[in-house]
Amino acid sequence: MDKQQEEFINAYAEGLITEMGIDNNIPKEIREEMKIDLLDRLNNFIISKVVDALPEEKIKELNNIIGRKTEGEVWGYIKKNIKNFDTFSLEILNEFRNLYLGRK
Repeated sequence: MDKQQEEFINAYAEGLITEMGIDNNIPKEIREEMKIDLLDRLNNFIISKVVDALPEEKIKELNNIIGRKTEGEVWGYIKKNIKNFDTFSLEILNEFRNLYLGRK
């Protein structure tokens, strides 16, 4: 993940925590733990959605390149093999948001 993507995901997580009604008056350490937990859940959610979206043969290829390629190259492979990846990504983030906030 490049710096811009990391900043976006961190801002997204902070926004979700705020949207949950958690204000900035709680101790910084607790808010940071909440953010780490949220990011872990988001990462797992994204991975499951990517795996669901890829055809079986592409999943096998992906498994072969993980660990041998950089994170950027792995994401490049994923982006290349999921049609309309930008829209797909936004849908994942919206679905996660709704689930996390109990709206779905």
